[in-house]
Amino acid sequence: MEALQGAQARVSMEEDTLPYRILVSEIMLQQTQADRVVAYYSGFFKRSQRVSLARSSVKDVLLAWQGLGYNRRALYLKQAAEIIIKKFHGDFQNEQSDIETFPA
Repeated sequence: MEALQGAQARVSMEEDTLPYRILVSEIMLQQTQADRVVAYYSGFFKRSQRVSLARSSVKDVLLAWQGLGYNRRALYLKQAAEIIIKKFHGDFQNEQSDIETFPA
């Protein structure tokens, strides 16, 4: 049963084509094994969407990230969410020039 759930989560993650979700998965996959990311990916979105991530406290962001390690990535992701809200009014289209405005 656990293997099936893991496979379903992996397929869900691979089929996700929303630029913001791709950005999140790429940040999560840096320095973290893919199996661990798959386990956290869906839960992370249940806990934090773009707007709430941008408005969340650092403590809450780190709590949602807990278990993935390298917490600086979570802080960069929070900063990226803030930029997406302020600069792009929540409409992130995955343009190279937009990505270059994000930290790290």
